[in-house]
Amino acid sequence: MAAELPPPPHRSPKLLLVLIDGCRPDALLAADAPNARALLRGAKAGAERCAFSLHSQTDPVPISAPSWATLLTGQPASEHRVASNDLDSLLVTDAQGQVFVNAAPCFCRSPRASACFVSAFSEAKRRRVAGPKALPPTLFHRVAEHGGQCRLLNVGWAGVAKLCGADQDRLSLLGGRLKVQLYRDEASELSVAVADIVSTLEDLAADAPAVLALYTHTVDLAGHMHGFSLDVPQYLEAIEHVDACLGRLRAALAARQGHKAEDWLLAVTTDHGGGAAKDMPRELWSSFVDCGCLHQGVSQAGFEGVHGLQDLATHSTRFLILAGSAVRPGELTPPPAALDLLPTLLRHLRLPSDDLPGQSRGLETTRPVIPRRAGGKVNREGRINGDLNLSRALGDFFYKKNRRLAPEAQLISPLPEVRCRQLIERDRYLLLGCDGVWERFTNQQVADFLLKRLPSSRSISQACAEFLDSCLAANSQNGAQALNPKP
Repeated sequence: MAAELPPPPHRSPKLLLVLIDGCRPDALLAADAPNARALLRGAKAGAERCAFSLHSQTDPVPISAPSWATLLTGQPASEHRVASNDLDSLLVTDAQGQVFVNAAPCFCRSPRASACFVSAFSEAKRRRVAGPKALPPTLFHRVAEHGGQCRLLNVGWAGVAKLCGADQDRLSLLGGRLKVQLYRDEASELSVAVADIVSTLEDLAADAPAVLALYTHTVDLAGHMHGFSLDVPQYLEAIEHVDACLGRLRAALAARQGHKAEDWLLAVTTDHGGGAAKDMPRELWSSFVDCGCLHQGVSQAGFEGVHGLQDLATHSTRFLILAGSAVRPGELTPPPAALDLLPTLLRHLRLPSDDLPGQSRGLETTRPVIPRRAGGKVNREGRINGDLNLSRALGDFFYKKNRRLAPEAQLISPLPEVRCRQLIERDRYLLLGCDGVWERFTNQQVADFLLKRLPSSRSISQACAEFLDSCLAANSQNGAQALNPKP
Protein backbone atom coordinates (compact mmCIF):
# COMPACT_ATOMS: atom_id res chain seq x y z
CA MET A 1 0.00 0.00 0.00
CA ALA A 2 1.41 3.37 -1.01
CA ALA A 3 2.45 5.67 1.82
CA GLU A 4 0.44 8.85 2.27
CA LEU A 5 1.88 12.25 1.47
CA PRO A 6 2.89 14.52 4.35
CA PRO A 7 0.03 16.64 5.69
CA PRO A 8 -0.58 20.10 4.24
CA PRO A 9 1.39 22.92 5.86
CA HIS A 10 -1.61 24.44 7.66
CA ARG A 11 -1.76 21.54 10.14
CA SER A 12 -0.21 22.54 13.44
CA PRO A 13 3.01 20.59 14.14
CA LYS A 14 3.13 18.83 17.51
CA LEU A 15 5.69 16.56 19.18
CA LEU A 16 5.25 13.65 21.59
CA LEU A 17 8.72 12.83 22.90
CA VAL A 18 9.31 9.67 24.95
CA LEU A 19 12.68 9.46 26.74
CA ILE A 20 13.48 6.02 28.20
CA ASP A 21 16.56 6.01 30.41
CA GLY A 22 18.91 3.02 30.16
CA CYS A 23 17.10 0.90 27.54
CA ARG A 24 19.37 -1.33 25.46
CA PRO A 25 18.18 -1.70 21.83
CA ASP A 26 18.73 -5.46 21.86
CA ALA A 27 16.75 -5.72 25.10
CA LEU A 28 13.90 -3.83 23.43
CA LEU A 29 13.87 -6.56 20.77
CA ALA A 30 14.21 -9.38 23.32
CA ALA A 31 11.38 -8.14 25.52
CA ASP A 32 7.71 -8.79 24.84
CA ALA A 33 7.23 -5.30 23.38
CA PRO A 34 4.55 -5.58 20.66
CA ASN A 35 4.06 -1.83 20.24
CA ALA A 36 7.72 -1.08 19.58
CA ARG A 37 7.99 -4.12 17.28
CA ALA A 38 4.91 -3.00 15.34
CA LEU A 39 6.62 0.31 14.61
CA LEU A 40 9.83 -1.41 13.51
CA ARG A 41 8.01 -3.92 11.30
CA GLY A 42 5.89 -1.18 9.78
CA ALA A 43 9.01 0.83 8.98
CA LYS A 44 10.70 -2.14 7.31
CA ALA A 45 7.64 -2.99 5.23
CA GLY A 46 6.79 0.62 4.42
CA ALA A 47 3.34 0.04 5.88
CA GLU A 48 3.78 2.81 8.46
CA ARG A 49 5.43 6.17 8.27
CA CYS A 50 8.08 5.17 10.77
CA ALA A 51 11.88 5.35 10.72
CA PHE A 52 14.30 3.85 13.20
CA SER A 53 17.87 3.07 14.10
CA LEU A 54 19.02 0.46 16.61
CA HIS A 55 22.70 1.34 16.17
CA SER A 56 23.09 4.96 17.26
CA GLN A 57 25.85 5.85 19.71
CA THR A 58 25.93 7.80 22.96
CA ASP A 59 27.75 11.11 23.12
CA PRO A 60 29.98 11.78 24.99
CA VAL A 61 29.78 8.71 27.29
CA PRO A 62 26.99 6.31 28.31
CA ILE A 63 26.11 8.24 31.46
CA SER A 64 22.68 9.80 31.78
CA ALA A 65 23.18 13.54 32.35
CA PRO A 66 25.95 14.09 29.77
CA SER A 67 24.08 12.00 27.20
CA TRP A 68 20.71 13.72 27.74
CA ALA A 69 22.45 17.10 27.63
CA THR A 70 23.82 16.29 24.17
CA LEU A 71 20.47 14.99 22.92
CA LEU A 72 18.39 17.90 24.24
CA THR A 73 20.78 20.77 23.43
CA GLY A 74 22.09 19.38 20.13
CA GLN A 75 25.60 20.39 21.23
CA PRO A 76 28.69 18.26 21.98
CA ALA A 77 30.08 17.88 25.49
CA SER A 78 32.73 20.53 24.78
CA GLU A 79 29.88 23.04 24.47
CA HIS A 80 27.38 21.96 27.13
CA ARG A 81 30.06 20.83 29.67
CA VAL A 82 27.62 18.56 31.55
CA ALA A 83 30.11 15.95 32.74
CA SER A 84 28.31 14.55 35.76
CA ASN A 85 25.11 13.05 37.11
CA ASP A 86 25.65 15.19 40.21
CA LEU A 87 23.56 18.01 38.78
CA ASP A 88 22.81 19.60 42.16
CA SER A 89 26.42 20.79 42.41
CA LEU A 90 27.08 21.10 38.68
CA LEU A 91 24.10 23.25 37.63
CA VAL A 92 23.04 26.71 38.78
CA THR A 93 19.76 28.32 37.69
CA ASP A 94 19.19 32.08 37.93
CA ALA A 95 15.92 33.89 38.65
CA GLN A 96 15.10 34.08 34.92
CA GLY A 97 15.41 30.31 34.53
CA GLN A 98 18.77 30.37 32.70
CA VAL A 99 20.83 27.28 33.55
CA PHE A 100 24.58 27.60 34.07
CA VAL A 101 27.15 24.78 34.24
CA ASN A 102 30.06 24.90 36.68
CA ALA A 103 33.45 23.47 35.75
CA ALA A 104 33.49 19.84 36.91
CA PRO A 105 36.42 18.39 38.87
CA CYS A 106 37.95 15.07 37.90
CA PHE A 107 37.13 12.22 40.26
CA CYS A 108 39.51 9.73 38.66
CA ARG A 109 41.41 7.98 41.45
CA SER A 110 43.75 6.19 39.08
CA PRO A 111 47.34 7.52 39.32
CA ARG A 112 47.64 7.57 35.53
CA ALA A 113 45.05 9.04 33.16
CA SER A 114 45.86 6.33 30.62
CA ALA A 115 44.55 3.74 33.05
CA CYS A 116 41.13 5.37 33.07
CA PHE A 117 38.57 3.75 30.79
CA VAL A 118 37.12 7.18 30.06
CA SER A 119 40.45 9.00 29.97
CA ALA A 120 39.50 11.12 26.96
CA PHE A 121 36.39 12.30 28.76
CA SER A 122 38.39 12.82 31.95
CA GLU A 123 40.91 14.99 30.11
CA ALA A 124 38.07 17.16 28.82
CA LYS A 125 36.78 17.56 32.38
CA ARG A 126 40.23 18.58 33.65
CA ARG A 127 40.21 21.69 31.46
CA ARG A 128 39.28 24.62 33.64
CA VAL A 129 36.89 27.23 32.30
CA ALA A 130 36.67 30.47 34.25
CA GLY A 131 33.30 30.73 35.96
CA PRO A 132 29.99 29.07 35.13
CA LYS A 133 28.98 28.82 31.49
CA ALA A 134 25.42 29.06 30.22
CA LEU A 135 23.94 25.73 29.17
CA PRO A 136 23.01 25.85 25.47
CA PRO A 137 19.23 26.11 24.95
CA THR A 138 17.37 22.82 25.16
CA LEU A 139 14.50 21.75 22.94
CA PHE A 140 12.08 23.27 25.45
CA HIS A 141 13.91 26.61 25.55
CA ARG A 142 13.89 26.85 21.75
CA VAL A 143 10.19 26.05 21.46
CA ALA A 144 9.30 28.51 24.24
CA GLU A 145 11.43 31.21 22.61
CA HIS A 146 9.18 30.95 19.53
CA GLY A 147 5.99 31.12 21.59
CA GLY A 148 5.26 27.39 21.92
CA GLN A 149 3.96 25.65 25.02
CA CYS A 150 5.82 22.63 26.44
CA ARG A 151 5.04 20.08 29.11
CA LEU A 152 7.53 17.65 30.66
CA LEU A 153 6.37 14.72 32.78
CA ASN A 154 9.42 13.41 34.65
CA VAL A 155 9.18 9.95 36.27
CA GLY A 156 12.01 9.19 38.70
CA TRP A 157 15.51 10.68 38.51
CA ALA A 158 15.01 14.39 37.83
CA GLY A 159 18.10 14.99 35.72
CA VAL A 160 16.20 15.95 32.57
CA ALA A 161 14.00 18.34 34.55
CA LYS A 162 17.09 19.92 36.14
CA LEU A 163 18.68 20.45 32.72
CA CYS A 164 15.61 22.61 32.01
CA GLY A 165 16.07 24.55 35.27
CA ALA A 166 13.30 22.83 37.21
CA ASP A 167 13.28 21.60 40.80
CA GLN A 168 10.67 20.85 43.47
CA ASP A 169 10.06 24.56 44.04
CA ARG A 170 10.20 25.67 40.41
CA LEU A 171 7.92 23.71 38.10
CA SER A 172 6.73 26.54 35.86
CA LEU A 173 9.55 27.92 33.75
CA LEU A 174 10.31 30.08 30.72
CA GLY A 175 7.53 32.54 31.42
CA GLY A 176 5.05 29.74 32.03
CA ARG A 177 5.69 28.14 28.63
CA LEU A 178 7.26 25.04 30.19
CA LYS A 179 5.29 23.11 32.81
CA VAL A 180 7.14 20.32 34.64
CA GLN A 181 5.49 17.53 36.63
CA LEU A 182 7.57 15.24 38.86
CA TYR A 183 6.61 11.64 39.69
CA ARG A 184 8.21 9.01 41.93
CA ASP A 185 10.53 6.38 40.47
CA GLU A 186 7.93 3.60 40.35
CA ALA A 187 6.12 1.71 37.60
CA SER A 188 2.77 2.75 39.06
CA GLU A 189 3.81 6.41 38.85
CA LEU A 190 4.74 5.93 35.19
CA SER A 191 1.21 4.67 34.58
CA VAL A 192 -0.16 7.79 36.28
CA ALA A 193 2.02 10.06 34.12
CA VAL A 194 0.88 8.26 30.96
CA ALA A 195 -2.75 8.61 32.07
CA ASP A 196 -2.15 12.36 32.45
CA ILE A 197 -0.84 12.58 28.87
CA VAL A 198 -3.72 10.48 27.55
CA SER A 199 -6.15 12.80 29.33
CA THR A 200 -4.52 15.79 27.62
CA LEU A 201 -4.77 14.13 24.21
CA GLU A 202 -8.40 13.16 24.77
CA ASP A 203 -9.39 16.75 25.57
CA LEU A 204 -10.36 17.78 22.06
CA ALA A 205 -11.66 21.15 23.22
CA ALA A 206 -8.20 22.24 24.36
CA ASP A 207 -5.14 23.05 22.30
CA ALA A 208 -2.39 20.56 23.13
CA PRO A 209 1.12 21.85 23.91
CA ALA A 210 3.55 22.03 21.01
CA VAL A 211 5.75 19.55 22.91
CA LEU A 212 4.56 16.79 25.24
CA ALA A 213 7.59 15.02 26.73
CA LEU A 214 7.66 11.94 28.96
CA TYR A 215 10.86 10.90 30.71
CA THR A 216 11.01 7.62 32.65
CA HIS A 217 13.83 6.25 34.80
CA THR A 218 12.08 2.97 35.61
CA VAL A 219 14.03 0.90 33.06
CA ASP A 220 17.39 2.30 34.19
CA LEU A 221 16.47 1.66 37.83
CA ALA A 222 15.62 -1.97 37.07
CA GLY A 223 18.92 -2.29 35.21
CA HIS A 224 20.94 -1.00 38.16
CA MET A 225 19.05 -3.13 40.68
CA HIS A 226 19.11 -6.39 38.72
CA GLY A 227 21.40 -6.01 35.69
CA PHE A 228 21.20 -4.51 32.21
CA SER A 229 21.08 -7.90 30.54
CA LEU A 230 18.85 -9.93 28.23
CA ASP A 231 18.65 -12.76 30.75
CA VAL A 232 17.42 -10.56 33.61
CA PRO A 233 13.61 -10.83 33.77
CA GLN A 234 13.15 -7.73 35.94
CA TYR A 235 14.94 -5.59 33.35
CA LEU A 236 12.84 -6.97 30.49
CA GLU A 237 9.65 -6.54 32.53
CA ALA A 238 10.43 -2.86 33.05
CA ILE A 239 10.85 -2.46 29.28
CA GLU A 240 7.59 -4.32 28.66
CA HIS A 241 5.73 -1.97 31.00
CA VAL A 242 7.10 1.04 29.13
CA ASP A 243 6.05 -0.59 25.85
CA ALA A 244 2.49 -1.04 27.16
CA CYS A 245 2.49 2.67 28.05
CA LEU A 246 3.72 3.42 24.53
CA GLY A 247 0.73 1.55 23.15
CA ARG A 248 -1.66 3.68 25.21
CA LEU A 249 0.01 6.85 23.98
CA ARG A 250 -0.14 5.77 20.33
CA ALA A 251 -3.84 4.93 20.61
CA ALA A 252 -4.65 8.29 22.18
CA LEU A 253 -2.55 10.08 19.58
CA ALA A 254 -4.31 8.34 16.70
CA ALA A 255 -7.73 9.18 18.13
CA ARG A 256 -6.83 12.85 18.54
CA GLN A 257 -5.42 13.23 15.04
CA GLY A 258 -8.69 11.92 13.66
CA HIS A 259 -10.48 14.99 15.05
CA LYS A 260 -7.86 17.77 15.19
CA ALA A 261 -5.89 19.56 12.46
CA GLU A 262 -2.60 18.62 14.08
CA ASP A 263 0.50 16.97 12.67
CA TRP A 264 2.08 14.86 15.44
CA LEU A 265 5.55 13.36 15.44
CA LEU A 266 6.21 10.55 17.92
CA ALA A 267 9.89 10.28 18.85
CA VAL A 268 11.15 7.54 21.20
CA THR A 269 14.79 7.28 22.26
CA THR A 270 17.18 6.37 25.07
CA ASP A 271 20.44 7.73 26.45
CA HIS A 272 22.57 4.62 26.99
CA GLY A 273 22.56 0.86 27.53
CA GLY A 274 24.47 -1.07 30.16
CA GLY A 275 25.63 -4.47 31.32
CA ALA A 276 25.44 -6.85 34.25
CA ALA A 277 28.23 -6.72 36.81
CA LYS A 278 28.33 -10.54 36.88
CA ASP A 279 29.21 -10.62 33.18
CA MET A 280 32.25 -8.32 33.45
CA PRO A 281 35.72 -9.91 33.62
CA ARG A 282 37.34 -9.47 37.03
CA GLU A 283 40.11 -7.16 35.81
CA LEU A 284 37.64 -4.98 33.92
CA TRP A 285 35.32 -4.80 36.91
CA SER A 286 38.17 -3.90 39.27
CA SER A 287 39.35 -1.07 37.03
CA PHE A 288 35.78 0.05 36.44
CA VAL A 289 35.08 0.43 40.17
CA ASP A 290 38.48 2.00 40.89
CA CYS A 291 37.87 4.71 38.32
CA GLY A 292 35.84 7.35 40.12
CA CYS A 293 35.20 9.34 36.94
CA LEU A 294 32.24 7.16 36.07
CA HIS A 295 29.15 8.82 37.52
CA GLN A 296 31.50 11.48 38.92
CA GLY A 297 32.65 9.73 42.04
CA VAL A 298 29.45 7.78 42.69
CA SER A 299 30.70 4.22 42.98
CA GLN A 300 28.83 1.50 41.10
CA ALA A 301 30.36 -1.26 43.20
CA GLY A 302 27.04 -2.02 44.88
CA PHE A 303 25.01 -2.25 41.67
CA GLU A 304 24.03 -5.45 39.88
CA GLY A 305 23.94 -3.46 36.63
CA VAL A 306 26.36 -0.78 35.45
CA HIS A 307 26.98 1.53 32.51
CA GLY A 308 29.56 4.10 31.50
CA LEU A 309 32.04 2.39 29.15
CA GLN A 310 31.94 3.94 25.70
CA ASP A 311 34.01 1.12 24.19
CA LEU A 312 31.41 -1.54 25.10
CA ALA A 313 28.60 -1.70 22.54
CA THR A 314 26.10 -2.89 25.15
CA HIS A 315 26.77 0.33 27.10
CA SER A 316 27.03 2.86 24.28
CA THR A 317 24.47 1.74 21.68
CA ARG A 318 21.19 3.66 21.56
CA PHE A 319 17.99 3.51 19.52
CA LEU A 320 15.77 6.13 17.92
CA ILE A 321 12.23 5.60 16.62
CA LEU A 322 10.30 8.26 14.68
CA ALA A 323 6.65 7.93 13.65
CA GLY A 324 4.49 10.51 11.91
CA SER A 325 2.95 11.51 8.61
CA ALA A 326 6.11 13.32 7.44
CA VAL A 327 8.52 10.49 8.35
CA ARG A 328 10.32 8.68 5.53
CA PRO A 329 9.78 4.95 6.25
CA GLY A 330 12.69 2.59 6.77
CA GLU A 331 15.87 2.11 8.74
CA LEU A 332 18.06 5.17 9.22
CA THR A 333 21.43 4.45 7.65
CA PRO A 334 24.00 5.49 8.58
CA PRO A 335 22.75 5.61 12.18
CA PRO A 336 21.90 9.15 13.29
CA ALA A 337 24.29 10.79 15.69
CA ALA A 338 23.17 12.06 19.07
CA LEU A 339 23.61 15.58 17.68
CA ASP A 340 20.99 14.84 15.00
CA LEU A 341 18.02 14.42 17.34
CA LEU A 342 17.34 18.08 18.10
CA PRO A 343 17.59 19.30 14.45
CA THR A 344 15.14 16.54 13.49
CA LEU A 345 12.61 17.56 16.14
CA LEU A 346 12.98 21.26 15.33
CA ARG A 347 12.49 20.63 11.64
CA HIS A 348 9.20 18.89 12.33
CA LEU A 349 8.14 21.83 14.53
CA ARG A 350 9.22 24.20 11.71
CA LEU A 351 11.73 25.96 13.90
CA PRO A 352 15.26 27.01 12.87
CA SER A 353 18.23 24.79 13.67
CA ASP A 354 21.00 26.22 11.49
CA ASP A 355 23.15 27.02 14.51
CA LEU A 356 23.38 23.34 15.43
CA PRO A 357 26.14 20.99 14.22
CA GLY A 358 23.78 18.05 13.61
CA GLN A 359 21.32 17.47 10.78
CA SER A 360 17.70 16.41 10.46
CA ARG A 361 17.23 12.71 9.82
CA GLY A 362 14.25 10.63 8.72
CA LEU A 363 11.82 13.36 7.67
CA GLU A 364 10.53 13.95 4.15
CA THR A 365 11.55 17.08 2.28
CA THR A 366 9.31 19.92 3.34
CA ARG A 367 6.62 20.72 0.79
CA PRO A 368 6.34 24.33 -0.44
CA VAL A 369 4.12 26.55 1.68
CA ILE A 370 1.71 28.58 -0.42
CA PRO A 371 -0.61 31.18 1.09
CA ARG A 372 -4.18 30.11 0.41
CA ARG A 373 -5.22 33.61 -0.69
CA ALA A 374 -2.83 33.39 -3.66
CA GLY A 375 -4.69 30.38 -5.04
CA GLY A 376 -2.85 27.60 -6.83
CA LYS A 377 -2.06 24.08 -5.72
CA VAL A 378 0.86 21.73 -5.21
CA ASN A 379 0.93 18.40 -7.03
CA ARG A 380 2.36 15.12 -5.74
CA GLU A 381 5.83 16.02 -7.02
CA GLY A 382 5.77 19.24 -4.99
CA ARG A 383 5.36 21.50 -8.04
CA ILE A 384 3.24 24.65 -7.87
CA ASN A 385 0.43 24.40 -10.42
CA GLY A 386 2.34 21.46 -11.87
CA ASP A 387 5.25 23.68 -12.94
CA LEU A 388 7.80 25.24 -10.58
CA ASN A 389 8.91 23.71 -7.30
CA LEU A 390 11.15 26.51 -6.06
CA SER A 391 11.07 30.24 -5.34
CA ARG A 392 12.91 32.73 -7.53
CA ALA A 393 13.83 36.30 -6.74
CA LEU A 394 14.08 37.16 -10.47
CA GLY A 395 11.74 36.23 -13.29
CA ASP A 396 8.60 34.09 -13.35
CA PHE A 397 6.43 37.21 -13.20
CA PHE A 398 3.40 35.16 -14.17
CA TYR A 399 3.35 33.86 -10.61
CA LYS A 400 3.87 37.31 -9.01
CA LYS A 401 1.32 39.48 -10.79
CA ASN A 402 -1.40 39.74 -8.13
CA ARG A 403 -1.15 43.44 -7.20
CA ARG A 404 -3.44 42.99 -4.20
CA LEU A 405 -0.95 40.74 -2.44
CA ALA A 406 2.38 41.52 -0.80
CA PRO A 407 5.51 40.02 -2.42
CA GLU A 408 5.80 37.28 0.19
CA ALA A 409 2.15 36.28 -0.39
CA GLN A 410 2.49 35.59 -4.13
CA LEU A 411 2.43 32.08 -5.55
CA ILE A 412 6.19 32.31 -5.99
CA SER A 413 7.83 34.48 -3.35
CA PRO A 414 10.70 36.76 -4.47
CA LEU A 415 11.81 37.22 -0.86
CA PRO A 416 14.86 35.11 0.00
CA GLU A 417 15.11 32.78 2.97
CA VAL A 418 18.31 33.74 4.75
CA ARG A 419 20.00 31.31 7.11
CA CYS A 420 23.23 31.92 9.00
CA ARG A 421 25.57 29.09 9.89
CA GLN A 422 28.85 29.38 11.68
CA LEU A 423 31.58 27.45 9.90
CA ILE A 424 33.35 24.85 12.00
CA GLU A 425 36.57 22.92 11.53
CA ARG A 426 34.96 19.97 9.74
CA ASP A 427 33.39 22.21 7.03
CA ARG A 428 35.46 21.72 3.86
CA TYR A 429 33.37 22.53 0.78
CA LEU A 430 30.32 24.55 -0.24
CA LEU A 431 28.00 23.03 -2.83
CA LEU A 432 25.37 25.11 -4.62
CA GLY A 433 22.84 23.21 -6.70
CA CYS A 434 19.47 23.76 -8.34
CA ASP A 435 16.34 21.62 -8.24
CA GLY A 436 17.75 19.20 -10.80
CA VAL A 437 20.17 18.10 -8.09
CA TRP A 438 17.98 18.10 -4.99
CA GLU A 439 15.08 16.26 -6.64
CA ARG A 440 17.31 13.21 -6.94
CA PHE A 441 19.74 13.36 -4.03
CA THR A 442 19.71 14.18 -0.33
CA ASN A 443 22.41 16.35 1.22
CA GLN A 444 24.14 13.25 2.61
CA GLN A 445 24.08 11.42 -0.72
CA VAL A 446 25.70 14.39 -2.46
CA ALA A 447 28.36 14.64 0.24
CA ASP A 448 29.11 10.89 0.08
CA PHE A 449 29.41 10.99 -3.73
CA LEU A 450 31.79 13.97 -3.87
CA LEU A 451 33.95 13.24 -0.84
CA LYS A 452 34.89 9.84 -2.26
CA ARG A 453 36.36 11.62 -5.29
CA LEU A 454 37.78 14.85 -3.92
CA PRO A 455 40.62 13.43 -1.77
CA SER A 456 42.14 11.86 -4.90
CA SER A 457 44.08 13.64 -7.61
CA ARG A 458 40.85 14.56 -9.40
CA SER A 459 40.01 18.24 -9.64
CA ILE A 460 36.89 19.72 -8.09
CA SER A 461 35.57 20.40 -11.59
CA GLN A 462 36.00 16.75 -12.60
CA ALA A 463 34.24 15.52 -9.45
CA CYS A 464 31.32 17.90 -10.09
CA ALA A 465 31.13 16.80 -13.74
CA GLU A 466 30.82 13.15 -12.70
CA PHE A 467 28.18 14.08 -10.17
CA LEU A 468 26.13 16.01 -12.74
CA ASP A 469 26.35 13.07 -15.14
CA SER A 470 24.81 10.88 -12.44
CA CYS A 471 21.93 13.37 -12.06
CA LEU A 472 20.85 13.10 -15.69
CA ALA A 473 18.92 10.15 -17.09
CA ALA A 474 19.38 9.23 -20.74
CA ASN A 475 17.78 11.84 -23.07
CA SER A 476 16.74 13.91 -20.06
CA GLN A 477 16.10 17.61 -20.59
CA ASN A 478 16.10 18.37 -16.89
CA GLY A 479 18.60 21.06 -15.90
CA ALA A 480 21.22 20.46 -13.26
CA GLN A 481 23.92 22.87 -12.26
CA ALA A 482 26.50 22.82 -9.52
CA LEU A 483 28.99 25.37 -8.37
CA ASN A 484 31.82 24.53 -6.01
CA PRO A 485 33.90 27.46 -4.71
CA LYS A 486 37.37 26.37 -3.71
CA PRO A 487 37.64 25.45 -0.03
